[in-house]
Amino acid sequence: MIQPNLPYPTSVICSDDQVYCLDYEGFIGRRPSLAGVLLHGQFRQYTFEAVLEPLANDLNVEYVSWPDWVAYLMQLRAKGYLAVGYSLHEAEASPELGPNEDWYRNAHRFLKRHVIWPEGLRPRKWDLQSLATHCGMTTVNYGTKQATQRLRYALQFAAKYGTAKKFTPTAKAKWTKLLNYNRQDVLMLEHVTEYGRRLPLRQACQ
Repeated sequence: MIQPNLPYPTSVICSDDQVYCLDYEGFIGRRPSLAGVLLHGQFRQYTFEAVLEPLANDLNVEYVSWPDWVAYLMQLRAKGYLAVGYSLHEAEASPELGPNEDWYRNAHRFLKRHVIWPEGLRPRKWDLQSLATHCGMTTVNYGTKQATQRLRYALQFAAKYGTAKKFTPTAKAKWTKLLNYNRQDVLMLEHVTEYGRRLPLRQACQ
């Protein structure tokens, strides 16, 4: 199949692009359970788990059904916004939005392949937290690969009791750490993306 000639690589994020930052949490092979979004400086978190709908206010998240979530992202796409994530995970988890190049940019690929870093300042580590630190952001270590375990723990309590009032201190702490972890991921993503957009590119936007 002949690929169309694009004005610039689809992983490039131009300085005048309208973007929002997106990060999902969930289980492998399943639809996401939680999303963090930063748009116009406003950060919001959403859950798509029906079992959390009656608890959402107490758990400091907004419940939205997956079809309504997809409709919201489609509205953003129609307004010309591009979603930015730090891998292809968020794009692959939202196939309803269509081809990635129509609505999504991979910040990891952008920063590693398309940005010209100042001499001696090119990062050596490319995981999101290391890169955010390299770019001057102070971060907190919430533990690696614990988000799924924290999510599962909270969902089990929600399914069993149906109210956040029954959450034990341990369950509350795990849920809070999950939200904080997701929030930091989104803020780190925004920080490194904006850092990269201020640097020269290997191929100029057109």
